[in-house]
Amino acid sequence: MLLFDGQPIWFHSINSQQLIIAIFDYIDAMLGADRYLPSPATLADHIFNGFAWEGVGQQSQVDGVTQPAQRFSIPPQSMLFLTHADTDLLTLSRATENLPEDFPQVQAINLKILPTVSHVDEFIRAELPKYQVVVLRSWGGRQGFAHGFDRLVQAAQRQEKDLICIPGTEGLDPELTAHSTVPVPIIHDAYRYLHFGGVDNMGHLLNFLADNLLMGGYGYDQPVEQPRHGVYRPAGRGAEGQGREAAAQLPPLNRRSSVSGHQPTIGILFYRSHYLSGNTDFVDTLIDEVEAQGAKALPVFTTSLRETLDQQTNQAFHQSPESPAKIPAAFEYLSDDRGSPVVDVLICTISFAMGAMTNHKHNQPEPKGVTTAGWHIAALEDLGVPIIQAITSGMPEDEWRISERGLRPLDVAMNVALPEFDGRIISVPLSFKGQKELIANTANNVAVVNGSTGSSAGNTNP
Repeated sequence: MLLFDGQPIWFHSINSQQLIIAIFDYIDAMLGADRYLPSPATLADHIFNGFAWEGVGQQSQVDGVTQPAQRFSIPPQSMLFLTHADTDLLTLSRATENLPEDFPQVQAINLKILPTVSHVDEFIRAELPKYQVVVLRSWGGRQGFAHGFDRLVQAAQRQEKDLICIPGTEGLDPELTAHSTVPVPIIHDAYRYLHFGGVDNMGHLLNFLADNLLMGGYGYDQPVEQPRHGVYRPAGRGAEGQGREAAAQLPPLNRRSSVSGHQPTIGILFYRSHYLSGNTDFVDTLIDEVEAQGAKALPVFTTSLRETLDQQTNQAFHQSPESPAKIPAAFEYLSDDRGSPVVDVLICTISFAMGAMTNHKHNQPEPKGVTTAGWHIAALEDLGVPIIQAITSGMPEDEWRISERGLRPLDVAMNVALPEFDGRIISVPLSFKGQKELIANTANNVAVVNGSTGSSAGNTNP
């Protein structure tokens, strides 16, 4: 515990030199300001209030703070993007590289650096006045940013900001729309640009906002839908590919690319958001290691394993007539026209589970208690190949290496516990979260994943 000016600050999991240095820097900042300050973003995940974690429902403990937790120097008439998704930040970073020199300044901030009411209040006081257009993309709607949403909306209304609140998930959210301060058509178009995704759509969104809200004259195209599933080709891997530098502009590739021959073929599943943002270093590293081991790689991106093919396609693809007719759309690229798999093993980096657990009611024929709902599990059985779960962690690599607990609880839930319900073989972390993007880990862990096709990587504690 740190006690400063009567304010207790409780820390947990301080287990690295970087965190200790960050605490001393935090103390120096408060001494310089001669008052208590909200914790910096580097320490936000390591602070609690002694009785409950900071955040939702907690009232501000700071009045009149003169220095923000994290400062930004942005000229007036600029745009601010607030989002939970690192891939949004990556896409925006690439889109701004092509903007003209006289374009309004664009800033993007991950909502994780505003973890408490104190951080939100300080941001509103010191930083919000610098922006005119504010796009808030919340994963989970209003409740996804519960401790800061209302405060930000009220401040934007007082300061007459152009606030656009849109969800990070499928479908518009009427509650978010109602709290926005711009006309509804602008909200709908902004949602479509972001929902379709990709660098081109992001660039045209910036022009759209500048022209409609900041009196610009840059011109823009309408949002263009991007492929939701497809085969990924890294740079230099054939004429069909465009490379990670232009990942967001890749056209949909022909179904079931050639994987003929006697070499084993390893399928790789990863999220479409990484493909669209160009955050594919960890996929490229995995492909390189698969090929170095003498196998062929078939990387496939997808929005979700719960997005299925249409009924007509299911009839041609499905092998088991008694199985539910719901096949993940991504599996179309993993089988031939007869329904036979074209991969020998599948490495999956998709979180959560395809199946589900449910409590059956007393009047249902199924047994009472927790039983499998299982509308998707048959698709895995029909594919008929081992499925290795490779973990894309949301924590820094250094923290994982020194932690006796291994992965954080959220990583364990999303990438270990839930995928086990599908019968996936849990392996090791493949990539970790950095300051700007997921960074590919060394080839050693990739080799462990690739080498564990015959058995679980039991020597690694997740």
